[in-house]
Amino acid sequence: MDSELFIITTLDSLSSQKGKSYFDLWLKWEDLFSQIHVPIYIFTLKSENNKYIPSSKHIQVRLCSRKVFESLGVYRTKTVFTKIYEIMDPAIFLYEGKQLIQKEFRSNDHTIGEVYLKALDARYKKYVDNFRKKLTDKKEFASIKRR
Repeated sequence: MDSELFIITTLDSLSSQKGKSYFDLWLKWEDLFSQIHVPIYIFTLKSENNKYIPSSKHIQVRLCSRKVFESLGVYRTKTVFTKIYEIMDPAIFLYEGKQLIQKEFRSNDHTIGEVYLKALDARYKKYVDNFRKKLTDKKEFASIKRR
């Protein structure tokens, strides 16, 4: 995972209905991410409730400790009728090696699509830059250099 692109997404449990629908959402996007060779890791809490761990070719589920989630900063407090609750957001993190490229604290089709486009840009930026450099070296494309 040194210089490769990968996604980490967090969820408290895969055994809940919310967790299953969250996993199904990632299954919809699995083919697109696999085409650009970006693995998806779903981090979930170690718990007795995680008996439902689905299998997938390109999505890996990892059971993690609370410390991992705290280091990712996915916990927040919420006040409901003067009671304070700690909840965990299902967040998405796109990494290139150890560098965080993008993070989203909403997990829906729109945000996954944004992460996909960012991964696509990161994956092919090097190729586009090389192609652009070769093109601008030709005198027919001299005006491109000024842009």
